[in-house]
Amino acid sequence: MGFCLNKIFLFNSTIKHYLSFFPTLLYKTKKMIAPIAGKFRKQVIKDITISLVLGAAGGAAWWNLYHIPNVQRRDAYYAKLEASKQ
Repeated sequence: MGFCLNKIFLFNSTIKHYLSFFPTLLYKTKKMIAPIAGKFRKQVIKDITISLVLGAAGGAAWWNLYHIPNVQRRDAYYAKLEASKQ
């Protein structure tokens, strides 16, 4: 009966104060909430970190493996074209 009253009147501070001499009753109700606290925030931070790292790695790979060789090939073509005109 004490556990039910404690769970029903958990948000009422006067009842919570009067039931505080049953520390195991209050402990049982609070313990159910504690393990999930902050789980969403940790997952969001992890997701954002992973996406930024993968995005930076992908961008660096594209720049160094695709863009720079293309620019060098284009510049070499135009240099050859300019040399053939003269």
